[in-house]
Amino acid sequence: MTVPVMLSRARGQVLSGAILVTSLFLISPALAQGCGPSMEAAQAEEGAALYPLLLEDSWGYVDREGQWQIAPQWRQVRPFSQGRAAVETEDGWGIIDRSGSYIAEPGARDADRVSIDGADYHLSPFKPYSEGCSAATPQDGQPHYLDLDGERWDPPGLEEYQVTDLGSFSEGMAWVRIAPETDDGKSRVGWINSEGQVVIPPEFVDGGDFSGGRAPAARSPENWAFIDTQGSPVLPRKFILGKAASYSDGLAAVTLDRETGYMNKKDWVLRELAESDGTTRAFDEVASFHEGRAAVKPERAPQRVVWIDPEGQVAVDPERNSRLSICDTERMPRYRHGLLPLVVARGGNVCGKPLALSWPNKQDPRGLSATPPGVQRYPKAKLVYLDRTGKVVIDSTDCRPEPGATPLSATTEEGELAPAAYDMTLEGQATGTVAPQRADAPCNRSRYTASGLNAEGPWQLRLEGTATWKDQPVHASLSFNLPAGLEEGERAIQGGFADDALRANLWLSPIDAAPSAERPDSYHSVEGGTLELTRFDREAMSGRFAMTLASSDTPENTIELSGRFRDIPYSYAPEVVVSEVTGSFAEMAEAMERPAAQILSPGKAEIAEGELRVQLGRWGPQLLLRFPEDQADGPFQAGPEQPVKASFADNPILAQGELERRAGKLFGSFEVDITEQSQIEGTGMIRGRFAYLPLEQAE
Repeated sequence: MTVPVMLSRARGQVLSGAILVTSLFLISPALAQGCGPSMEAAQAEEGAALYPLLLEDSWGYVDREGQWQIAPQWRQVRPFSQGRAAVETEDGWGIIDRSGSYIAEPGARDADRVSIDGADYHLSPFKPYSEGCSAATPQDGQPHYLDLDGERWDPPGLEEYQVTDLGSFSEGMAWVRIAPETDDGKSRVGWINSEGQVVIPPEFVDGGDFSGGRAPAARSPENWAFIDTQGSPVLPRKFILGKAASYSDGLAAVTLDRETGYMNKKDWVLRELAESDGTTRAFDEVASFHEGRAAVKPERAPQRVVWIDPEGQVAVDPERNSRLSICDTERMPRYRHGLLPLVVARGGNVCGKPLALSWPNKQDPRGLSATPPGVQRYPKAKLVYLDRTGKVVIDSTDCRPEPGATPLSATTEEGELAPAAYDMTLEGQATGTVAPQRADAPCNRSRYTASGLNAEGPWQLRLEGTATWKDQPVHASLSFNLPAGLEEGERAIQGGFADDALRANLWLSPIDAAPSAERPDSYHSVEGGTLELTRFDREAMSGRFAMTLASSDTPENTIELSGRFRDIPYSYAPEVVVSEVTGSFAEMAEAMERPAAQILSPGKAEIAEGELRVQLGRWGPQLLLRFPEDQADGPFQAGPEQPVKASFADNPILAQGELERRAGKLFGSFEVDITEQSQIEGTGMIRGRFAYLPLEQAE
């Protein structure tokens, strides 16, 4: 099984291991200058943010509205930084710009890889761009940097060293990891400046990025401190911290004497979080701040992840406030460009059994958690992006138009409804305004269609939108039942549930609610509303409506709903018409107290296993016609000795008729005979036609 993954290194994480470079980079010309804030290209405006998103087995990028900007086409991707992003193809990793064009062709691979359900995925050899450069650590050569044009730069001050890893530039400095030179077999970390010269000798066992003139550094894995640009400890004055991460948003995540929290440049600032109810709790685990939010785990709750603000107040609690179930609580992702990527269960709290994960080279070579960031291990999970309040703004499972599709306008230049558009307003038990939107836009499930046995009705009009119910977002689906014989003009909306009544129903569905969450009632129209049709024909329908809907369980709970629609296009429903029925067929219909046409409705047509199959009827006895896939349009004969086979209630029968394909739909007529030689008792005949059957391809 192939599982797409998006892998990323933690910012400031010093990584060890064999490093590589491909022949592509070996022949690239070296830069005359280094990286750093003086590079003009590094100051270029990135433009609107783009976010990685998965479609089936491929990754691409969407904007903040969740619309495709770069078509999904890669096996792995990384977030954009300074207008550049690392992506992986079958040939290896490359770097693209915001148009999706390569500035560094695919070909590089990192030595470290992860195995997911038996499939190997190399980690990206390119760190995020910072101050105009990306640190490249490919598998087969010397680490180096790439500028925003993909040109290679080798820091001149590192020529005498055997470099195994490079850090990103921050405040004109970057850490470097040097291969062991002593008998202890331990690599060492130092820092270079933007000219590529060593300014802090490699005398530390670990280190991170500079921020505010300070960087975390370690004399041993358990002895950390913050150093200045000369390499001297400044907080504390000795290497006594158990852990330390780079400063971000003015705060640094640290551990001291088994206490975990955040320090500013002078002392402790946060040692506990504050819940929404005012209670406080110590930290079990903390991550660095980014864009005013930091992921933390409260003490005695290692499976719970929340995001706090710089005052320690819980600002985003996905599971308690947003009703999301986090699938991998070992992950503690960060905000980027205002949004937080999070892997959660699809519509409830079931993530599914995680796929097996292992490190083929060695156990967790990068010091990451058991599940690296971005790995899609949960088959029943999805990727969402939350804003700073915890609201879902991008959902990987949402339907979205194809990349490059031209948006359909819902209003005219004068601000009126455009053809095929509608709007709605809800007040009462549910509130909200559905802004003008297109019923025929990609992904919109609204429709105007015949729901009965023929194109004369009855009809159904369904309009979709979102609303608010008890302070939570809900999907709203308004469905009108339009009886046969309806004409233009104003009609009263009725109550009750009669099939021949002009009535409406409203369903509200919570978005991503857990199975045990409270759910809204369904609502049905009551006497007193009106529906005015200004157009009603076989092409489209226009009109306006205003009505009251009452809860089916608690009638005193009501919703006032109004709206208008213009030229909602007509969609033909699968249609089965029976013109004549005799013998055992008629007896069967009478015994079932249903017209024969209802027994054979709805219709379905699909290509499966080399056959064209036409199935008439879904729940009762079915009429099944099986044609060769290359069956020509025109008359056909069906029987045991014919290429075309026919059966009713799973028993072979004789049939004849005509077949026609048109615009992706199937049309035809049939005459079915039950003879005394068939396996069905008695004789009989049924004659009719079918139309508008979408021709589907079976999976």
